[in-house]
Amino acid sequence: MRILLVGASRPETAARGRMLAERLGVAYLAPAVGESASFERMLGAHTAGFVLDGFPSSVAEARALDAFLRSRAAELDVALHLDGPSPATPAEDELLTHYRGRVVELDAVGSDAEVLERMLDGLREALVAA
Repeated sequence: MRILLVGASRPETAARGRMLAERLGVAYLAPAVGESASFERMLGAHTAGFVLDGFPSSVAEARALDAFLRSRAAELDVALHLDGPSPATPAEDELLTHYRGRVVELDAVGSDAEVLERMLDGLREALVAA
């Protein structure tokens, strides 16, 4: 499963992304600032499954990611929108619009275990709907 985490970058988002990846048995990928240009190298060995956090951060990057995945006969399965106490940024709204139809909205307020269960429930719902 290929999953994108969308939401404000917070330390708990990274921890929760790692927990989700571990639970699903896929790679957790979070490019450092400035690494987005080399996302193809980062994703190359993981197109079968990943939790991607922090990239793409714009629609242009999302289109590049989509093209890269299509070139490997793959696509993003779901974008988990971790909705916290702060409103979504314009860039997040644009990404959510770009991935319309694959977005699962989740309340990101709560303990790591609570949010992880919401993420897993959201993925189950997305798979049933697909």
